[in-house]
Amino acid sequence: MADGGEAAGAVIVGAIAVAAAVMVIWTALAATLEIFSYLVLVYYPLAALIGLLTGMACAATVIAQDLLAASTRTGRTLTPDDVAGAGTLFSDPPRGPARYFGWDRAWPRYLPFQAQRDIVDATRAATRFLTTQSARVQAECRSPARIVLYIVFGALPHAAFALSFVVFAAFLVAVCATFVLIGWLLQVLAIVLLRTTDAVIRRVFRLSTRCVTCYEVARLPSYRCVNCSNVHRDLRPSRLGVLWHRCECSAVLPTTIIRASSGALRKNIVCPYCDRTLPDGSGSRQTIQVPTFGAVGVGKTRLLFSAAIGLHEAYAPHSTRIGPLDGRSRAALDIARDVIGARKHTTKTAHGPSPVALAILVEPMRGRPVELHLLDAAGEHFTEKDGAAPLHYLHSAETLLFVIDPFSTDDMRAAIPDPAAAGLVVGDSGPEDSYSITVELLRSAGLDSTGRALGIVVSKVDDLRRLGFDPALDPDDQQAIEQWLVDRGLDNLVTRAGQDFGRVRYFLADSMGQSILDPCHPLHIVNWLAQQVSVDLLPAATVGARP
Repeated sequence: MADGGEAAGAVIVGAIAVAAAVMVIWTALAATLEIFSYLVLVYYPLAALIGLLTGMACAATVIAQDLLAASTRTGRTLTPDDVAGAGTLFSDPPRGPARYFGWDRAWPRYLPFQAQRDIVDATRAATRFLTTQSARVQAECRSPARIVLYIVFGALPHAAFALSFVVFAAFLVAVCATFVLIGWLLQVLAIVLLRTTDAVIRRVFRLSTRCVTCYEVARLPSYRCVNCSNVHRDLRPSRLGVLWHRCECSAVLPTTIIRASSGALRKNIVCPYCDRTLPDGSGSRQTIQVPTFGAVGVGKTRLLFSAAIGLHEAYAPHSTRIGPLDGRSRAALDIARDVIGARKHTTKTAHGPSPVALAILVEPMRGRPVELHLLDAAGEHFTEKDGAAPLHYLHSAETLLFVIDPFSTDDMRAAIPDPAAAGLVVGDSGPEDSYSITVELLRSAGLDSTGRALGIVVSKVDDLRRLGFDPALDPDDQQAIEQWLVDRGLDNLVTRAGQDFGRVRYFLADSMGQSILDPCHPLHIVNWLAQQVSVDLLPAATVGARP
């Protein structure tokens, strides 16, 4: 019995032990399941959410901070040296006439050039931040216990943070790139519209830039900066700015030729050919060139002097402002007043590479201002083979003025064998030679003269009248003047002129200080040439309508 009791007790104790073990295991399992369910149902979702939100916040913070601090990174900022210096930002040269000078020393547009670099830097900053944070977490997991803790508690939120950071940073970079692309496209559209508008306005109103020193026509004038010595060769809307260009010295310069020439840079206009400063406002008004050609002594200088003085006289009673454009023109105008007013003899024009010019600005109170360039080249240019080659302004002139000395024809030379005894200064060669040299120059340059207007002037009408060789010629009778020239042996010249030029008109000129109401006054000749380019120089009420 005793043995049986001991056995039963052992069984009971064992049962109790098993039950206790089962209870402990069950309790541990239940606790484990409860902890696991807490992790799965509460901790992991909450930790993942926090990781996602934290990743988004960090991505936004890193991107924003880097973009805001972009201006402080001078080594990554594009400068005028990158545009025009050794580190050329643009691989291709500027288009148009400025290609011979290269890019101006100015700051490039932010969109898209600097913006691209800032977006790249922000992307790199985000990558560095994520890499640094991951390296710190890895450095903390040095022991098995920490690895287990990281796997159980940190892996999921870390993964959620990293995924959220990468996705949201990529989204922000894409948004920035999209805005840059949209801004760039809008700028391109604005550039096209501004350039087109500027070109159309200049074409419609015949605005041009013609140098009063070298007489070249500048399709694209240059401008000197208002604060430094930099000369900007192309202020059109471009990669360097849409509405404004920013010089290397940070001066803000207006774009388009119209805005630059009529605004803050009107006193800083430079000829791109000779680098001389142009008159104020050049490029913002129409320029009329009146190039004269003819042999030595035919009266070109006196004719232009008389026309200039007559123009001032015509505008004297009116509110129109008129005056010389530069110092050289002012000096020439003073000489003209003295010569015409005192009826002195005109000094022969010096033979040099550049002609003497009278550049006059006419600014009506109503209407558009006009530049008038009266160009007087020495007669030797038109009596020597290739002598007119340096006169490049003949290529671009829309009108030409050919002056004929009637006493230089063979017929008149025979009638007056001793011109000096008759008080005459006669041209040293025949009119046909001067005409042929000039027209052949235009043809050799590949230019079509049929679209141009030619005024043919019979000068020294006062001497014709004095010596009785003017049989009551009417200045308005074209056929009579033409026939008079034919009768003097210039029939070939008359025929050629009608074939070579689209519009030809004949004039009689008396340059000895007659009234501007006299139809032979040279002022009417210049006015006709201006009318061929849609400008009427004369106030009709003062002078009367001329044909």
